[in-house]
Amino acid sequence: MIQRDGDSQLFEAVLRAATEYSIIATDTTGTITVFNEGAERMLGYRAADVIGRLKPLAIHDAAEVAVRAAELGLQPGFEVLVVAARRGAAETRQWTYVRADGSRLPVSLTVTAMHDRQGNTTGFIGIARDVTEYQRAQRDRAQLLLAEQKAREEAEAVARMNRRVQVVTDAALAHLALGALLEELLDRIGEILTADTVVFLLIDSDGYLVTRAARGLGGDEDLTTRIPIGQGLTGRVAAERRPIVVNGIDESRVLPLYPRRKGTISLVGVPLLVEGRVIGVLHVGTSRRHEFGDDDVRLLQLVADRAALAIDRARLYEAEREARAAAERLAAERVAILGQIADGVIIVSPDGEIAFANAAARGLLGLSPSDGSAVDRRADGNRSLNGPSLPMTALPLVHAALDGHTTIGEELRIEWDHTSARVVEASAAPVVAPDGDRLGAVLTLRDVSAQRDLERQKDEFIANVSHELKTPLTGIKASIGVILANEPPSTPEPLHRMLVNIGRASDRLEKLVADLLELSRLQAGRVQLRPRPSDLNALAGRAARAIEPLAQERGQRVILDLPDAPLFGVVDAERLEQAVLNLLSNAHKYGLPGGQIGLRVERAGDEVRIAISDNGPGVPVSEQKRIFERFYRSDSEATRRNSGSGLGLPIARAMVELHGGRIWVESAPGEGATFWIALPIDGPAAKPGEGDTP
Repeated sequence: MIQRDGDSQLFEAVLRAATEYSIIATDTTGTITVFNEGAERMLGYRAADVIGRLKPLAIHDAAEVAVRAAELGLQPGFEVLVVAARRGAAETRQWTYVRADGSRLPVSLTVTAMHDRQGNTTGFIGIARDVTEYQRAQRDRAQLLLAEQKAREEAEAVARMNRRVQVVTDAALAHLALGALLEELLDRIGEILTADTVVFLLIDSDGYLVTRAARGLGGDEDLTTRIPIGQGLTGRVAAERRPIVVNGIDESRVLPLYPRRKGTISLVGVPLLVEGRVIGVLHVGTSRRHEFGDDDVRLLQLVADRAALAIDRARLYEAEREARAAAERLAAERVAILGQIADGVIIVSPDGEIAFANAAARGLLGLSPSDGSAVDRRADGNRSLNGPSLPMTALPLVHAALDGHTTIGEELRIEWDHTSARVVEASAAPVVAPDGDRLGAVLTLRDVSAQRDLERQKDEFIANVSHELKTPLTGIKASIGVILANEPPSTPEPLHRMLVNIGRASDRLEKLVADLLELSRLQAGRVQLRPRPSDLNALAGRAARAIEPLAQERGQRVILDLPDAPLFGVVDAERLEQAVLNLLSNAHKYGLPGGQIGLRVERAGDEVRIAISDNGPGVPVSEQKRIFERFYRSDSEATRRNSGSGLGLPIARAMVELHGGRIWVESAPGEGATFWIALPIDGPAAKPGEGDTP
């Protein structure tokens, strides 16, 4: 800050501190003598360029000064700014400063006179404050007041409109069928809009607008009109999804494709929208001198929005009711079909309640029509089926199916008293909706009691016949052996060949009887394993050496693929070796001459696996399960070329399953076959048995 004349130290300190205010002092003639830092910041001038060189008029808006001079009756000049101060009064009013860059700044300026000790005027001082924010706040306040007043008026208008719309909403909320709903809406819309015609047109399944309800048309001919989307007034409303108003209808230019009565002067149509989807058109008309304005259109659109939701809900309700009826018919048909199925069918709900059991199931389980819930979800999360509804043997299958697992063909024994029992083949599967929700489980039961009884009788017959054959067969074999050993040299060649064939036939018959007895013991559970840790590599080596002489006769090679280190498993080595030999014999018979027989041993997790492969014709997928059945022989050329009893694979399967393992085949026609044995490495669970029985 620069001063022309010396001032007191106090005045100097005040001027330095007042940086938020513009402080400008002049002498009596108007020449600037003080220009503080606030003035510099506010106006963009340097004090050195102003003091002694400029007068306040240089920083004032000339137009404002001229207006004020006219009000005071003075000539525009310095006196306009200090006229009140010369009279001894301080004057505060708003002025516009002009900055050095030409921009404008609104300020509140207070001008007072400065006096010496004798009271003589020595100059004037003007203190100005930037009122930009104040003026903005004033403008904002005025705008808020206007907005508040407008909002109040709009709220009152909305309240009036809502009261009118509520009349329609009340009808829309009523649980009415579609026809009754439309009739009710017609009356109420006509009242609130004082319309002569009210028409609802809905889009049908073919995409046409069809009149579904109307008031005031004066005839039924328009009710049959089908309007394409986009044609006529109504079609345009649907296509463009916006209201269309026609005031002062000119019959010669208005398209005829909309339902109306003659004499209609004004029409307004609005779309019926549900979530942006057009379901129809609502239009009203009047034959009086009335033009539909914006308020009428807004009111009608509000009414249409609520009506559209009600119509859509009513249509959905009708569709749901029809679908429910159709579903009930379908369910009744399916129940009737399931009721006629010979196998037992039981449907269990997700919480374990028996939802359905056909007659066959009730006959098998002894269920009465009153039997129902059977599942109790305990606090520890386990499920158990209680009561007489399902046999205990079926519970694991049902639990597994409810948890999403499928079980096929598991044999169960059902006892509902101490005298009656059934053997059933049970399958259980989860019932899953298309969206993945589990709807419960279905359990099917096939009564195989008679079949198993027949098989038991057959097994007993075969066992008895085998035992009966064993003694005379032993005598025949011993006799033919003695005859061949003591055959005189003069025996004719044909007789010699006959004796040799008898010996060979007795050998085959002895092998067949031995296999039959072995299979009978296995199936009757009369074979007890003697598992102990055994080197499976050594076991595989012994089996390979045993089959090598037969393989060499056909030019086949046995290829061993064994782990580098011994692989031990807890097995009955003699029984397991017999199963492996049966599979190797099968590979020898069906493998191609000059081919290879593979024997691999490996560990897979907690299992040991043995694979026997050949390069023969393979096993069709349709026969891969049946080849493990007793006496089953495929009707293929390879089978016809090789004789056999059909007992080797069933015996191998029985041996493996006795170990707690699995056996299966992987094959494709023409690509050979690989038979797999998988056994628990720690051996089978201990099972009570009676030991080997002759």
